[in-house]
Amino acid sequence: MKLSGLTEHITPDRVFWIWLVLGTLLVGNRVLPMQGLPSPLFGGDYYYQQGQIYHYARGGELLESSSLVDAPFSYAPLYGFLVSLLARVLPVLESMKWAAIAIFLLSNLLWYHTLKTILGPWKGLLALLLINSLTWHPVFKYTEFGYTVMLPIFLYFLYKKEWLAVAFLLGLMAYTHGVLFLGVGFLTLAALIRHPKAFPYFFLTVVIILPLVWVYWETGLEPKFPRYKMDFPDFSNPEVWGWFLKYSLEKLLLEWHGWIALLLLYFGIEKKDLTWLLAAFIATFSFVITEPLFHINFFPTYMLSLLFFPILVISVVGLAKVPENLIWVVVIVAALFNLWDWNEKVSDPFFQVAYQPLPEDWLSLQAYLLENASVDSVIITTKEIGFAVNALTGAKLITGRWAHNTNTPYVDMPLRDTETAIILYGNNLSHKLELLEKWGADYIFWHITWPSTEFVDYVIPRNAREAAAVIYNPLFTTNPDYKYRLMEEGVITFDVEMWLDPSVREWYVRTFNTTVVSWQNYDISGYGVWRDDLDPYLEPVWTYYYQGRPIAILYKIKGGTG
Repeated sequence: MKLSGLTEHITPDRVFWIWLVLGTLLVGNRVLPMQGLPSPLFGGDYYYQQGQIYHYARGGELLESSSLVDAPFSYAPLYGFLVSLLARVLPVLESMKWAAIAIFLLSNLLWYHTLKTILGPWKGLLALLLINSLTWHPVFKYTEFGYTVMLPIFLYFLYKKEWLAVAFLLGLMAYTHGVLFLGVGFLTLAALIRHPKAFPYFFLTVVIILPLVWVYWETGLEPKFPRYKMDFPDFSNPEVWGWFLKYSLEKLLLEWHGWIALLLLYFGIEKKDLTWLLAAFIATFSFVITEPLFHINFFPTYMLSLLFFPILVISVVGLAKVPENLIWVVVIVAALFNLWDWNEKVSDPFFQVAYQPLPEDWLSLQAYLLENASVDSVIITTKEIGFAVNALTGAKLITGRWAHNTNTPYVDMPLRDTETAIILYGNNLSHKLELLEKWGADYIFWHITWPSTEFVDYVIPRNAREAAAVIYNPLFTTNPDYKYRLMEEGVITFDVEMWLDPSVREWYVRTFNTTVVSWQNYDISGYGVWRDDLDPYLEPVWTYYYQGRPIAILYKIKGGTG
């Protein structure tokens, strides 16, 4: 389509290529100088993702945990595995940076082709700027990879009704992102209701996901802890329904992506098939039925961003009768808003942390472990310190942040915390040695920040609010049986109601009755906080000094194999 006058040479394809080149330069200019990731080293999602890439690059199995010994994967494996292929020839951080630039290029090409096919050139370009905005980039995590790369491929073949490709991609989505798999599953089901003869193709989907089913079957299907209630809004609470509706309307009406799309309806409405929109709406808001009846939901906060919003944009832009001599103006406005949002994102102090080098003690430890320990070496430390160790090396832990380290409730995280506490603070040496052998522990890592990664203040809280103020992320259990086991082993504990994830402490997330392993167990007489009966079994193999004093020591457990 060509426009008259001054705009006769403006075509959507030309504007797209200009945008692609400009965006690539912007992303590359910000990504390549990074010395780390725009994420906290302790508890940041991007660093957990980096640990998974180290896991694969150093020979870890595809469907095993990248962070825990003897557990299934947490982050879906496809993105991490693909980047790890690049990490065979480049350092892991460099691989993530170059992959982010490649993903920007690829995702825009994919989204534009898909949206152009569905909506036409100008509308497709506008939808691209709304759906795959600059703020989705740079991509350093499997969630954004699924949205920016896999979703447009899936939607293209679903629109074209290429059922064999749809069946294959649906199976692949299970290895991409769990919520996206559920979301596109709703779209697929809606399509199959209208095309029932395509059902046989989806035996291929079943075949593809069988390895995942087997992994979870081997783990066991008895819930061990409230995985989906500890860091997600509690949709069993009707007050959360009202909060989510308000949150959704704000996302759709107050952010520029949403109001530009909805403003287009001012120009009139064409007749369009809204099956996708209905399916996405059901996937996102079905909790009003599924929670009261079955006590489940389909992760509405994720579904809203990953499925409902892009489908809403496609539907609304498709419905709108936008005049041909005006659509390019709306495209330019959307591009300017993109650039504004990008500038806000990269100027944020949270993003700027990526340009600072990691602390020297951590870089030194990383170099030692990459050289001297395997990816299967098991290290005992605090959850937060262990998170960083895994992020920088792919080495394994017995326990860690519950939400990051497993995406199912079937891994017994309360047991892992309990037995780690017994190893460190228990009074029965023979039991401790048995547990070291059980978990195949190779190292204990002490850092001077050990206490502060577990407790903010040494006060026993009386309720969840007080707990949020004085507790960070210690060892704890939600299983009453394990509480008594800790008592029998001489581990000091206290009981309190609290949030289980240190990063999510909001009224709309549930709190739980918890037994916390107390700071009163610490023995600070030496360089370590555990009982000194372990000391004869430990040999320091790496030490970092600051102003002449050790601030971090890696102890090899005698008899360990890592």
